[in-house]
Amino acid sequence: LLDADAMTQLLRYSVGVLRRNLLNQDLSRQTSLNLTFLGRCFNSNDMPIDIRSKQNRKSLTEAEASEQRSDSETEENSQNKPSNIPAIQYLLHQLSSILRHEPPKLTVQTLLPKQSALDILAALISHTTISTLLPTLNSILTPLHHLTDPSIPAPRNPSEDFQSAYAALTASAEEVLQTIQKHVGDSEYVRARTEVTRQVRERREGRRTKRRIERVAEPEKAAREKKRRNERKVVDRKSVV
Repeated sequence: LLDADAMTQLLRYSVGVLRRNLLNQDLSRQTSLNLTFLGRCFNSNDMPIDIRSKQNRKSLTEAEASEQRSDSETEENSQNKPSNIPAIQYLLHQLSSILRHEPPKLTVQTLLPKQSALDILAALISHTTISTLLPTLNSILTPLHHLTDPSIPAPRNPSEDFQSAYAALTASAEEVLQTIQKHVGDSEYVRARTEVTRQVRERREGRRTKRRIERVAEPEKAAREKKRRNERKVVDRKSVV
């Protein structure tokens, strides 16, 4: 039997494998099964995990650590907030982080961790108590919103394999949303979706405002950034497989 330390170590290792593996579908499938098993154990035993532990951060890349800080900054910076949270909440935050991560270029390979994360969420949501799920709900709904919002353009990649994989990804995201709505109830779901939509809109408007200010305050820098973005788009279009 696994003790708490062994389960925590396996959780960290499995999340890292799921996040970084882009090629081996069998490995992702087995890792997903491992994490689903752990998640159901966490739901049963209410095991806590120290989110401030260096061991829970040391294996992350700089970008991943930034995402994790963003996920839990409210929790960690709140007054009198304990450093321990249920391990199932930690796992849900990590799955959300995988879904939210945007690589420089989306390919079939980079969709593998996202699809695996959705599969695990689909398997765990219904088995997670509502009181445990609610603190992570906005974190989970945000990337699902980006995947399913028709006003957000789909990635441009003419590859049929990519289009098929991305369609499967968005279909899985819709299914997870339906599972969440059924589990938490219509009123809580609508409240959370409305809040996520508001936050997404505010962040988008904040980025637009920042770019407008930069164009006025630092026109040369803004011009360089615009040129860099356009050049990157051209490279991406030429390099699409």
